[in-house]
Amino acid sequence: MLPICYWNCASGLVRKFPLIKNHILSVKPHLFFVSETEIMQYRSASPFTVNGYTFESSQTLDTRGKSRIGCWFSSDYQRVRELDNDYYEILVFKNKKTGIVVAGVYHPFKCFEGETVRTNFERLVENLTQIANNSPEGLIMIGDFNVNYENDASCPLRLILEEFCTEWNLDQIVDFITRSRNRICDC
Repeated sequence: MLPICYWNCASGLVRKFPLIKNHILSVKPHLFFVSETEIMQYRSASPFTVNGYTFESSQTLDTRGKSRIGCWFSSDYQRVRELDNDYYEILVFKNKKTGIVVAGVYHPFKCFEGETVRTNFERLVENLTQIANNSPEGLIMIGDFNVNYENDASCPLRLILEEFCTEWNLDQIVDFITRSRNRICDC
């Protein structure tokens, strides 16, 4: 299998697109996910054209007017929209030959009005469980869950994520800070 990439754009795709395009053309991954894209509803995907790849954004572009995750994918994959969720930054693709499902996830800090970070995260994990249940040929999940591993081990988000990963036998979690953020965990 060729590489699957996930980059956090750190507040915007537009200015970083030339670098991303060069990387896609040199590495030639099957899927290239980008988070924190900040794509607004009025922006078309046409400026993000990469030869041989299709670009799509999360369904939140239509429901919330903004998308925070996007993906370039090769012709070996098809999007599985029924496993996406209108309220989460999730993109789901299926390999046409093997049937393996790949889910790209970005868990933003902002919640809907009237919910806590914890209830928002619990609903996200419920959605991911649905994706796992509908992936009999196998599942690759890649993303940024924004769970603070430096926090106390009793942090509810960390415990919820670890329980999900144990249940579905997911591993290789990056549990160190890859980019500094000035944020207090409200777990």
